[in-house]
Amino acid sequence: MHLLTEFANYDQHQNMTATSSSKAFTEFYRMIFKELPRHAGGMLFVGLCAGYVYLPELSLLWLSVWWLTIAGLSAYLMAAARQWMKQSPSEVSYQYIERQLALIFFLQGVVFTLPPLWVGNPELVTLLMINVLVMLSGVMLFVRFRLFIAFVIPFASVYIRATTGTADSLIVAVLAIVYLITIAAVYRASQLSSRLIMDRELVHYLNHKLEERDVLKTRDLESSQLRLQMAISASDMGIWDWNVQSRETYLTEGSRLVPPRDVTGEYDYVDWVHPEDYQKAKAELFRHLKGKTTSYRVRYRVKNNSGQGWIWVEDTGRAVERDRHGRVTRMIGTRREVTSEVNHEQDLSLAASLFNHSDDAIFVMSYDFIVQSVNPAYCRIMNANRAELVNKPFTSISASPQAYLVMSSLNHKGYWQGEILEKRYNGESFPFKCRIDGIFDSNGQLSHYIAIGTDMTEMRRSQVEIDYLSNYDKLTGLANRSHFHQVLNRHLQNPQAASDSLAIVVVNLDRFQAINDSLGYETGDLLLKDIASRITNLPSPSAFCARVGGDEFVVIAEFFGSRDKLNRLLDNILVEISRPVLADEHELIVTASIGVSILDGQNRHQLLNQASIALNRARHKGGNTYEYYQKTFKQTSVDRLQLEKSLRRAIAENELSVNYQPKLNLMTGRIDSVEALVRWHHQSLGLIEPEHFIPIAEEIGLINAMGEQVLYKACDEASVWQQRGFGNIRVSVNLSSHQLRQEGLYDSIYNILQTSELPAEYLELELTESVLIENMDHSVNTLNRLHALGTKIALDDFGTGYSSLSYLQKLPIDVLKIDKSFLHSQASGAGDTAIIKAIIAMANSMSMEVVAEGVENNEQLQFLKDQGCHYAQGYLVSQPLPASEILNLLRHYNYQPASTIERVH
Repeated sequence: MHLLTEFANYDQHQNMTATSSSKAFTEFYRMIFKELPRHAGGMLFVGLCAGYVYLPELSLLWLSVWWLTIAGLSAYLMAAARQWMKQSPSEVSYQYIERQLALIFFLQGVVFTLPPLWVGNPELVTLLMINVLVMLSGVMLFVRFRLFIAFVIPFASVYIRATTGTADSLIVAVLAIVYLITIAAVYRASQLSSRLIMDRELVHYLNHKLEERDVLKTRDLESSQLRLQMAISASDMGIWDWNVQSRETYLTEGSRLVPPRDVTGEYDYVDWVHPEDYQKAKAELFRHLKGKTTSYRVRYRVKNNSGQGWIWVEDTGRAVERDRHGRVTRMIGTRREVTSEVNHEQDLSLAASLFNHSDDAIFVMSYDFIVQSVNPAYCRIMNANRAELVNKPFTSISASPQAYLVMSSLNHKGYWQGEILEKRYNGESFPFKCRIDGIFDSNGQLSHYIAIGTDMTEMRRSQVEIDYLSNYDKLTGLANRSHFHQVLNRHLQNPQAASDSLAIVVVNLDRFQAINDSLGYETGDLLLKDIASRITNLPSPSAFCARVGGDEFVVIAEFFGSRDKLNRLLDNILVEISRPVLADEHELIVTASIGVSILDGQNRHQLLNQASIALNRARHKGGNTYEYYQKTFKQTSVDRLQLEKSLRRAIAENELSVNYQPKLNLMTGRIDSVEALVRWHHQSLGLIEPEHFIPIAEEIGLINAMGEQVLYKACDEASVWQQRGFGNIRVSVNLSSHQLRQEGLYDSIYNILQTSELPAEYLELELTESVLIENMDHSVNTLNRLHALGTKIALDDFGTGYSSLSYLQKLPIDVLKIDKSFLHSQASGAGDTAIIKAIIAMANSMSMEVVAEGVENNEQLQFLKDQGCHYAQGYLVSQPLPASEILNLLRHYNYQPASTIERVH
């Protein structure tokens, strides 16, 4: 039993793991006891027969022991076989069965050796030797001496048994067969064991190879994953995995391409995606989910990391799983930033748009001068379609003889710029201005040429027109100021241009602005064209004529010392201009003022300026005359500049004063109205008459400020007179055309009346007809508003201007003032008397008051009273007086009977 236990322990140690060895050992012996009853009957019969044949002398006790030993060995062998069959090849020891057989041999030898020794029968010595050999064979087999000893020993035992003849030959033969069968079994078991060992080694080798392949595959997979992660990281690309059913989304974290999460932990796409792109991206996703697209791809804008700007991203993916109804359950894709690509595409789109829509002709050539692309503008210029131009050599589409020179320049310099004479496909030649530049690739190698050019035909035609317009007046066709100076310089550079041989004549139309304002600029233009043709056709000594301003012309006269010829030219100019002009069914008669400057050798660069100064002198004389420049005019011009400077200071410092000329009411014999007249007392020059400084104020833009000061002082004085009890004196103030054109005139007068507290009905505004007709519509609107305010409107110098009854119907006129020229000639002419009577009668019929100016004697006064005139104004009543002196006059007239009226001054 001790030996069995050692073998069992060895087997368990070799074939079972350390964690389950005790459990397997217990199970093994439990199987032995299960097998023992199965073989006990057979072993008992074999044992009894063998004991009876071999050992009849043995007692029943030994037979029983022998039987139990044989039965136990059989049970052990069967249990070991079953145990081996249950074990997997990876757990079994392939020498196991060989060891079991060796153990059986050894125990068989021990069992069969004990009876002869116990009985002591000499005839059993041979059996003893054989059994000893069996034991030795078992030991040899156990120690793995293998088949040689296992075959030799059994055959030796059979031979000994046969030669001794101590036993029955049949028994010996049976034993020999048994040994042979046993040895055959051992040999077969050895072969099986070897094959199992080889199979196990093969399986182990294959397992090792599989493990190596798995390791390699694992490493390759890990390497691939690492490369994928590195590629994703390098490309700044994110991966997303969307479970559509659970609405769970996996996104590569740590990237700016991941939207923020909301309070629930879900990704917040609504605030992350640009509002203009959200619906587009959503619609594209739904189209893919519905199976309308094979893949999902969309670009949209998302907020950048700062949340202040936007970047472009592109989602690309597709459905990878669907349920049994075909509905998408899972989508996988990538997300990457494409801001630079979008910007690049936009740049390309802009470049393509510029290329296709540019008015300049553009074409692209390869490095070997093959035309590869042309834009529509180039096709239009060449009068050809694209197919006729593309893939053709440059020399075949360019008919210019300079084409080879252009290519030579490109080969040497890499660019060319210039103008060539090209020919269209219809044979028409045209100037083509072009610039060609080389385009180099990233390696610095020349790859293409790009050419940008323009058809210069229209530009040349326009240049001719521009040159004409830059030198000639478009309206009249005369030379303009610029061309005039060029011609004048050529005359002055002529050696024959000596002193007293050349004159500059400046001609300006009188009152031309009034024609423009009353009849329109179209009529004025017709007048200018007619006058220009008349001046151009003047006879010698007129050498050149130009228009240098709106209504100003210049004539270069070469009279060569003959002043009579020059004077005749000036007279002819005045006569020609004064001839009636028919323009738009209007017969116009205009006059001109002329200034003349003669070359004296020292005024070459001042001729035009001197002629302009002389022109101003002629205009101040009333026009329709000419004036030669004199050196004293220059001093007058300087004095005028000083006067302008002083006038500016006087207005700024409120140095102007107001005198009042009374108007005698012929119905009551009292003075209830005065006219305010501005006066200027210069610190060094003394009193300056209004006709000297008012035109200057109009020219330099001070007339509005001056008029506002006079208006305020007059209203303030009249209000003071009323407050001091001198009666309700109406004050009249003259308005210039500049004031009437002023947009804020109504507001200014309203504010002055409010400030001075003078009722509006005691303010009278005087205007001349020429002022009213400059802008009739504006005048009517302004005067209607002022009349509605309560002010009176007076028409001054009635009958001397463009008198028209239609004006009286349109304008809210309250007072007509008869010009003093009618009274001065009334005594000598019945015509003027009739005019005065007609004016008074018309005014009375229209409920207007009449004021006669220039009343200087009692006869005129009595005549006016007899005709029903309302007011008389003139030196017979009083000259203009300061405000302090006018009060005494008011007392004199207003507190004495009307019959005692005499001239005060």
